[in-house]
Amino acid sequence: MKKISEFSKKCGGEHCLIVYDDGIRKTNGIDEFLEIKKNMIENEICKVGKQIRSIKYPTIINMEEDQLRVFCAHVNAKIEACDQEIKLLKNKPQSPANSSLMENMNQATSHLSQRQITSTPI
Repeated sequence: MKKISEFSKKCGGEHCLIVYDDGIRKTNGIDEFLEIKKNMIENEICKVGKQIRSIKYPTIINMEEDQLRVFCAHVNAKIEACDQEIKLLKNKPQSPANSSLMENMNQATSHLSQRQITSTPI
């Protein structure tokens, strides 16, 4: 400790000494010390942010059986609502501008019906 104090006085700057439990000494300047502390705090903030996001936006992997059933029912309801909208649009009189849109919707509908999610007992 005395040596770091003498070094600081001779150089005219501020320094700090960090002593680890295993007896290894490492000297850093104030800027380096603060940079290390800042990085440690930023890492901790990232960890907490990940925990918050995992709680706020759970993934399917972390869901219980009843939560998965509710999720599947919600997705199926959305698919059904989309199907109804598509049927309504198909029944409307077509203008030349809408004809290409309807062709794209027909292709999407056939592709979607192949991939539709069904809720089955787990």
